[in-house]
Amino acid sequence: MNSPLKVLFFLFAILSLTACSTTKPLTMDLSLEKGAAFDYAITSTNDLGMSLMGQDLSSTGQSNQDISFLVKDVQPTGLTQVDFKVTRMTMDQTVPMVGDMSFDSSKEDGDSKSPFAGLGGMIGKTMQVNFDRKGKVASIEGADIIMKEVFEKLKGGAQVSQFLDNYIGEESFKNIFSNLTGYSQGKPLKVGDTWNKSVSPKGGMSLVSEYNYTIRERKDGKVTIDVSGQAKSDPDAEPIETQGMKISYKMEGPISGVVVVDEKTGWAITSDIEQNLDGELIMGGTPMGDMNLDAKLKIGVSAKRISE
Repeated sequence: MNSPLKVLFFLFAILSLTACSTTKPLTMDLSLEKGAAFDYAITSTNDLGMSLMGQDLSSTGQSNQDISFLVKDVQPTGLTQVDFKVTRMTMDQTVPMVGDMSFDSSKEDGDSKSPFAGLGGMIGKTMQVNFDRKGKVASIEGADIIMKEVFEKLKGGAQVSQFLDNYIGEESFKNIFSNLTGYSQGKPLKVGDTWNKSVSPKGGMSLVSEYNYTIRERKDGKVTIDVSGQAKSDPDAEPIETQGMKISYKMEGPISGVVVVDEKTGWAITSDIEQNLDGELIMGGTPMGDMNLDAKLKIGVSAKRISE
């Protein structure tokens, strides 16, 4: 081999080694700096389809929350303390035999005529979430106190409070944050790697959800993760009590979605997760005795980083 070709192959080898050495191992560990601030727009949806004796009892709803985060401290152990607050909330819900209900915290009068008007009491109130090194929620502080004050001022009492716990209770915040971060597995990862996670939130409708994650792509500092799995109602969940009736449920179905994670911080840039459940609702204590209703329920949670 002549000298110019030897030099060419040598340079090519060096460039190849350099390219490999500058590709950092993929971990998706939580990596936030003290003082970092960022905002997310969170959308939760529910679509319940059911009928009774030919009468449509379907219900649909959507909640939008703008949430601001501020990193207060990062400890040597990796525990990261983050203040968060809801800066705006809108809610729209159609309830069978009741009608449409809505709320928008940005209205000048706080949407005072809405049955959800008391939700305005949580806008701008600071709460704290603590994450471990992998980005998993270690604890949430302040949410219970604020939610208790809010629920006490809601029209409709316990019934409305129980419904809203699905959207804004402490368990709801934990569920939202688990879609934003917590993708680290404590070891280097690569495209094609898979892992799973079991989630059993309490409050409102209790579901046992088995999530499966697969890394589809790693490009330009972003990691695309496909989400699949199965969700089913918790067989040990207590019935939901409302207006003298007890409502239990037996439902299950697939989970699907896509998450795009920022390698640098370990936080999602976008997250879209959907659960499609089929089954039945059992209404006990009605004047006609127990009643079984076929039902379909679609639940969605989407998040998008809107500033940093």
